[in-house]
Amino acid sequence: MAVEATKLAAEPPQRSVRGYDEDGLKHEVDAAVAEGMKAREVAERACKENDFAMVQYLLESGAVSIDEPVDGYGNRIAHYAALKRNVGALRMALIAGADVNMCNDDGSSVVRSAAVGGCAEVVAVLLAAGADPNVGSDSGSTPLHQAVDRGFAGVVKVLLDGGGDHNKCDKAGRTPLMVALSKWQGHTLEAAAASVDLMIDAGSIDWTQRDGEANSILHFACQNGKLASIVDVLPTLSPSAFEANASGETLLHAAVTNADNSRWLAALTSLPLLDPCARDAAGNTVLHRIFATRADEPDQRVAGMLDALFSVYGARLDALVNEFNADGVTALLLALTNDAVPDALQILVDHGADVGLEPLRGAKYPSTGANSRKLSPLLYAIKHKHVAVVEVLLTAPGLDPDAVTVRGSGRTALHVAVKTGDVAKVGALLDSGADMFRADKAGKTPSDLARKAEVVALLEKRGGRKRPRTDDETLPPRKEAALPPWKRRKYRQLAPAAAAPEPVAAEDEAGAGAP
Repeated sequence: MAVEATKLAAEPPQRSVRGYDEDGLKHEVDAAVAEGMKAREVAERACKENDFAMVQYLLESGAVSIDEPVDGYGNRIAHYAALKRNVGALRMALIAGADVNMCNDDGSSVVRSAAVGGCAEVVAVLLAAGADPNVGSDSGSTPLHQAVDRGFAGVVKVLLDGGGDHNKCDKAGRTPLMVALSKWQGHTLEAAAASVDLMIDAGSIDWTQRDGEANSILHFACQNGKLASIVDVLPTLSPSAFEANASGETLLHAAVTNADNSRWLAALTSLPLLDPCARDAAGNTVLHRIFATRADEPDQRVAGMLDALFSVYGARLDALVNEFNADGVTALLLALTNDAVPDALQILVDHGADVGLEPLRGAKYPSTGANSRKLSPLLYAIKHKHVAVVEVLLTAPGLDPDAVTVRGSGRTALHVAVKTGDVAKVGALLDSGADMFRADKAGKTPSDLARKAEVVALLEKRGGRKRPRTDDETLPPRKEAALPPWKRRKYRQLAPAAAAPEPVAAEDEAGAGAP
């Protein structure tokens, strides 16, 4: 059997297995026993320290048996030799009569320990000695599962060449190929891609297999945008390989969760059997799923993915753009709360997203601040987002900014912007035709609510005026005294000036006592 030369993270033994100092080792054992250790415990310590000269001495002196567990988990000397990548120690154990297929208390075989260790040469020695490459642990995990999980492509090749079954599932229903794909971020791209390519080249993959949550191999694969080898086989697969999982997640749903999936998305959208209007168990459309995760930083590729979907599916996606998911929010509101780039928001708006559509009552979505009223996208953007986002939403065809109001109060978008004190947002709304004299249900206009000097100046420049506070709006003395000094000064500045007494005409004063 050809053995790949690469040994990953190999560690040399600390002592030579042959030609050991018998007197010195005997002295060490006697000292350990004097301290209360048993021979098995000495063997366990030696195995963990990769000291197989001591192990050989213990075996040859009869202090321990080759098939005797050396720790509390049922691991034998051969398990440790394989795990420590020690070829010499492993050969010693085999010569001493170690069973190559023996398992520890968790059902892990010696080959599985070798796969965890990551040395292809050790695995090859075991397979040449007759080890079964497909013995699974109590969890059903085989040596191949362990090798692909850790990105040991050299071990994967030796196992496949030695009869390793890449279609065998663990108890979670996952094949080694599924494990390799799901662990994509856990090791280097080269190692993961090499393991995947080796299994595909081995052929006979059962693409219809599903894990415990009914995820197919393609569900795992289409979340990783680099796997050209799997993309190429899509046209040859049966329709059952493309069915949704137990959560209703289609391959389109899975693909759009990765912004680096342009090739996968192009391949999937070319297949007529995928329904772009399908929803998952949470009521999410493919548009919701694009924005379901908050990115660490804005990703421009999301806009390209969104544009590609609308280019292919057109009116079918247009009909979904204002649909609510089970949490009561639209794709646009989800995009806002998860910090989508303005270009992606612009695409949604251009395709008919309603910027004034309030979420359903009881809606659940993340918020960057107090938002008990469940604001529409435009009002949410005014309160929490940059002015560039507000300007995108204001481009919505036929938008009347005064028609977008806070539920129950009648306050318009301009009322909300004035309250935030953001002069840029106020200016953007005024430029879009917002009415600064529109009153809310309490009779307040945006001009009445303005407090920030820059906002007041802008409203006055646009023809509005800052109405002084009337007598019935002044605070009672006790409440005014309870205010912090800065707020008390503001109220006094806004309060109407005390009216001066009218002068009394001299003739009226003179005639005051006349009959």
